[in-house]
Amino acid sequence: MQDIDYVQNFQQGDIIQRDILENDVTNYQWGFVLNADCDIEQRKNSDRISWIEIIPAEEHIATRWAQRQLKDEVDKRAPALSDELNACIKRQDLGLEKLDKTDLISWLQEQSGREVADLVGINKEETIRRLEALALAVRATGSYLEELVQLREAFGSQRVKVLEAARKSLTTSDGFPDIIFVPGLPGFMEQGFVLRLRDIFSIEQRHVFQSYPDWKVRDEREGFFRTGRFSDQMRYQIVQKMAFLFLRIGAPEAYDNHCGQMAGKVFIEKEA
Repeated sequence: MQDIDYVQNFQQGDIIQRDILENDVTNYQWGFVLNADCDIEQRKNSDRISWIEIIPAEEHIATRWAQRQLKDEVDKRAPALSDELNACIKRQDLGLEKLDKTDLISWLQEQSGREVADLVGINKEETIRRLEALALAVRATGSYLEELVQLREAFGSQRVKVLEAARKSLTTSDGFPDIIFVPGLPGFMEQGFVLRLRDIFSIEQRHVFQSYPDWKVRDEREGFFRTGRFSDQMRYQIVQKMAFLFLRIGAPEAYDNHCGQMAGKVFIEKEA
């Protein structure tokens, strides 16, 4: 991070912040200015500032990351539990229809895991605990981390392993990552933050102020103001990773298939 001369115009890599006062509580929103320096200087940005959302790492883990992980975990665990319930239904000849994954999820959205177990006649505490955890998972909204932990614990994983996987997700990724972790922001250096490369917004430049005092003088309720700047090395890295993420070019499946057929034909002709 580096300080900025607030006399200077906006630049790519500027960190903007919005303080939102609701019910006497201040909530914060942050962004990374994406426009190229020359576009801002030459007013080719249509008087709009484009920005990438920055959120606290804890929020990213509890919502975005945990939500994806929880969906995968539900898809993985629901079929096995469905089979277990079906075996009990068949064994007791209850006259119930066979359940699939979707049926079980719909059922657990309406009734608790223990209620479902009682109706099917399951007494095994381990299965009941798993049904309860799955019921919490399919109803989860907002923050998903605790439901993810509980579901994985019900199937034998340890809480510490889930949290360690969450921490590792911030700094390691396969393929083309859509987040970048930074250890802090100006004024908020005690917690990590995540730049979400897919979350891009724009705002009229007149609503983004050069500095905090400039914002206060204008007496705007929710305007952004600049609070710092990423170093050149960091901002170039962010833009480069964003380019890698969005500028991937893949060939149509038909083209790939045709190439495979032609390659096979070439080798056949050579062998002949």
